[in-house]
This record gives sequence, structure tokens and C-alpha cells, in this order.
Amino acid sequence: MKDFAEASKNWLLENYSDKCVRAELHLDEVTPHIHAYIVPIDDQSQLLSHYKMFGGSNKECRIKLSRLQDSYADALAPLGIERGVKGSKATHTKIKEYYHAVNNQPLSLELERFVPQPGETAQQLYERIQADPVIQQLDHQLADRQRIIELEQRAIQKAMASEKERQQLEDRMYQLEREISILQQENFN
Repeated sequence: MKDFAEASKNWLLENYSDKCVRAELHLDEVTPHIHAYIVPIDDQSQLLSHYKMFGGSNKECRIKLSRLQDSYADALAPLGIERGVKGSKATHTKIKEYYHAVNNQPLSLELERFVPQPGETAQQLYERIQADPVIQQLDHQLADRQRIIELEQRAIQKAMASEKERQQLEDRMYQLEREISILQQENFN
């Protein structure tokens, strides 16, 4: 993980230097990934311009982004990380759709994987199950789902608190407007 983060940081600095204002390693999904924030400042005009950085037309932009993916893959190749399929038409599944599908599919664990092998101790069985890629993937998916649920609950609580504060501010504003109106009437009389 450290090597991945370090190689990614070096690649970002090499390609964007001080235009990369932030980079965060995210471990909230099955695949670790980095969110990098790049400010597209044109070096000549010192103006923000994504056109200069990524190209003006859709075709130009696709070509530049594809080259960036190639370059990033080259930087990560010594770690055994390979580039995705070039020119793929794959699309991302929205989180809500993913969990809807996961939650509506019958759970199939192939229970024979939990049967002890001849001569296998309980500890060995436990270690074998822990090392099973299917079980590890399920653990990651469950952790992802739990995190999404927690984030959603926090967002709901924040929204409720914000609405309560908005209502209090609105009440206070109404009160102040009434006081102003009374003071104005007193000044006119």
C-alpha cells in the first residue's frame, strides 16, 4: 500500500507538480484508490483552463486522458498493477444500484468451502476460510455497505440539524423584522 501511495504521489508530482493541490488515499471500497485534486492553471496566461490541460474537443480530451492512463500504468507497473482495458466502454455502477443488486441476489457461498478437510484442525479451517478470496470479497462488500449506511445516517442527521438551525434562523429573522418594524413606527410617531 505504501509503495502504491508513493508511486502515485511521485507520478502526480511529475505530471502536475504544484497544480496537484491535494491527494487522498481512499480505502473505503474493495479497491484502494487515490482522489487527486488538480488545478488546471495555464502556465502562459496564469488563467484556469481545462482546455489547455485536457484538450478542447471531446476527441482531444479522450486522447490526452488515455495517454495519462498509460503513463500512470507505466508508473505502477513495477508494483504489478496493470492498466485497465484500453478503449473500454465499461461504465461505473452507481453505489445505490450496486447495493440494490447485491441485496436482492440470493446469497450463494458454496457451503462446501466450510466443510473441514480430513485431518484439518479448527484453527486450520478458520485460517483457510479467512484466506478464501470469496470470503475476503464478501467481507469487503459488507464493510463497504456498512460504511455507506453510516455515511447516509450521518448525512440525514446533518440535514435534520441544518433544517432545525435554518428554522431557528428564520424565526429569529422574523422576530428582528418585527422589532425593526415596531422601531420604525415609533420613530415616525
